[in-house]
Amino acid sequence: MTIEFKYFSAEPGRAVARFGTGSHIGATKTPKGFVINSELVARVPETEVLKFSKEYRQAVVNGDLRERTKEDYDAQQKAREEAEESEASAAEPKPPEAEPTPPESEDEPELVEVTPNADEPDEAGDKENP
Repeated sequence: MTIEFKYFSAEPGRAVARFGTGSHIGATKTPKGFVINSELVARVPETEVLKFSKEYRQAVVNGDLRERTKEDYDAQQKAREEAEESEASAAEPKPPEAEPTPPESEDEPELVEVTPNADEPDEAGDKENP
């Protein structure tokens, strides 16, 4: 069964209850009152809108709610996801940059192979025989 939705946003300065839920459309309740986000598109199950059709219709007529579309809601969700991805990528630690390899210098001494002295003991402590 597919749930159908209706879409609304609160008009600036208007807190509208989601009837039967205890929450509000586009508003957050604070100790000082409501903070209204009139740009927020809320989706409300169609069954809820039908159950409280008189109240929702009156809120639209009174100018407290504005009817929105699924496209408005989808655009809002896409923008939110992109913002979250952007924040997440900004928070990721960047890999350390590789230290550049210094160029070979002509001033470096040339390595020369050295033959051990026959009078000195080898690693085993024995003198080499000539």
